[in-house]
Amino acid sequence: MKKSIAMLLLMAGFLTGCGNDDYVPELNKLSKIVCTKNGQSIFLADLTYDQAGHVTRIQLERDNKIYTDNYIWSSTSVTVTGIKTEGNVTTLPFAHTIYSLDGDRIVKKDEKQENPFQNNAVYTAVSDEYIYRRKMLMSVNQVVQWPKEDGSGYERRSYNGVEQYTWENSTLTLCAYQKEELTFQYDTERAPSNFPLRIISTLNPVDFDIVSPVNFYYGVANKYLPVTARLYNVSNASVPSADYSFRYVWTSEYVTGMVILETVYDTEGNIAESNEYDYTFGYNYVNS
Repeated sequence: MKKSIAMLLLMAGFLTGCGNDDYVPELNKLSKIVCTKNGQSIFLADLTYDQAGHVTRIQLERDNKIYTDNYIWSSTSVTVTGIKTEGNVTTLPFAHTIYSLDGDRIVKKDEKQENPFQNNAVYTAVSDEYIYRRKMLMSVNQVVQWPKEDGSGYERRSYNGVEQYTWENSTLTLCAYQKEELTFQYDTERAPSNFPLRIISTLNPVDFDIVSPVNFYYGVANKYLPVTARLYNVSNASVPSADYSFRYVWTSEYVTGMVILETVYDTEGNIAESNEYDYTFGYNYVNS
């Protein structure tokens, strides 16, 4: 009797799998990203995680160079050490970024450089402080410094609110950076929990940073996926700088592809160029 029940369950599972051509195993973490612009390769990224789900390595290939960043996690910080490989030449490892954490959120990012006027002493070139409200990223305060050529120290500038973010119904509707703003319109399709699409800084919605897994650590993500975006300068808001439209390819409930159509305008509002960015996303699979 037990054997008969087991056989029926096995047959039921087999028929269910055969009857659903879209079935895929449970997807876990985003592990590969391929991006092309107008059919030409822009970048290829391979992502690695530890057992806790934290990204531990990002290897990015672009412009015939390979950038390999290793992420070292502690309870209060993440240190990113990188090397660059070009041809047969590889640079020495350099800890170029340190993220400070408050729980599972990035609250500060320090970008490091070497001072050529002080025997390549490492200093913090840019320091970003992230301000949240109810786990939503609201603004960024920034300190920028650079070395004096006489080796006597550094020049420093501070900017409060250099980045501003506006949310409505748990969805990011506007990003402001310096004199530019980027607004979004959304579909009702809920964003998948393992897809890190987010615009952070510089308002560039077509680069690797928009889909970096580091985006998971900037507080809550968007409730929905964007379908259009418009970039404009606040001094001439009626004339867009660029328009973007987003299309997604779904496998089961996960995003495995994305197309971003970009229309760039001149100062008179005439179309200056049109571009198509195609993304392919691969995931590592959970073994059942």
